[in-house]
Amino acid sequence: MKKLALLAAAIFTTSAAQASIYDIEQSTNQWYWQADIGYSDLNFDFGDAERDEDGVGGRISVGKDKGSYRYAYDYSYFGNAEDNYHWRSGTTYVRDEYDTYAHSIGASAFYDFKNTSRVTPYVGARVGVNFLSQDLRRCVSSVGLGSVCGYSDDTNTDTRVGVGGIVGVSYQATPAVAVNVSGEYNYLGKVGDTKVTQTGANVGVRMNF
Repeated sequence: MKKLALLAAAIFTTSAAQASIYDIEQSTNQWYWQADIGYSDLNFDFGDAERDEDGVGGRISVGKDKGSYRYAYDYSYFGNAEDNYHWRSGTTYVRDEYDTYAHSIGASAFYDFKNTSRVTPYVGARVGVNFLSQDLRRCVSSVGLGSVCGYSDDTNTDTRVGVGGIVGVSYQATPAVAVNVSGEYNYLGKVGDTKVTQTGANVGVRMNF
């Protein structure tokens, strides 16, 4: 009786594993949507100085699962940075106040390292059309003149093509739903004379339909 019970348990376990793998395979070659949210760090290279501002980023994607690879189209919000910094060159004192905003539409391709488990590592590449805007207010004064300051305002809005890379891992919770964790790096382009890059870490949910 004990041997029969063990045999039944073994058959049930093997069948469940096969059904799990079968269900996961059945979820390929389907359209899906995905929502991601996470940490986004924007880096601004001004040429003579750099600034990093972090916050919340997010992405909404629609794509197709082709088995070992996927492709997707997305809207990505990389964040908004408001800050100020000051520097001195000789007898000149400069204070900059800026507000920068970055978002994007793009296309990505992913390669999934398929295996017999529900955990799938993946890598991807993204090309995006990035919308960058920057409002800069600069105060220039001479050391020793107190509060005397000459202000200038400059607004730049640029559309740039950028590229990025993504690495992550997904867990197939059900045949139709996967949970993923990923990291990314994106070169967003320049707004005015400022080069903008982004580094992020996201968690998300992908659902077939």
